[in-house]
Amino acid sequence: MKQLLVLATLVFSHAAVACDCVPITDDAAFAKAQSVFLATVTEAELIEPARKVRARFTVLEIFKGDPTYVKALESHDPSSDCAVRITIGARYLIFAGPEEVALLGDCGPGYSRHFNAAKESTWLKKHKRPR
Repeated sequence: MKQLLVLATLVFSHAAVACDCVPITDDAAFAKAQSVFLATVTEAELIEPARKVRARFTVLEIFKGDPTYVKALESHDPSSDCAVRITIGARYLIFAGPEEVALLGDCGPGYSRHFNAAKESTWLKKHKRPR
């Protein structure tokens, strides 16, 4: 009985740290965002004790709004299941709210993600701004 209790505790405690939010589609995130842009991370630092990563970036392309108010990107704790890992030189599709720091995450208000142009040419064409 004691072993069963320990096993149940381990199973349920792991579930509690899993990413627990409702996924959002790109189209829904695009509609809600104040600004949507493609960015490359140029610098990153670990913020203690919160264990978040904050990054500086360069805007590559703007799909919606004017992202000049966004001063940094920030991830959740890198050990979290919800975290989008920040890598210097990597490209990210940012769906920014009105805050100066855009959150990167798998879902919720911080939905932003890695970007792969080869896999996402349809998305690029659909949301490309006319010049």
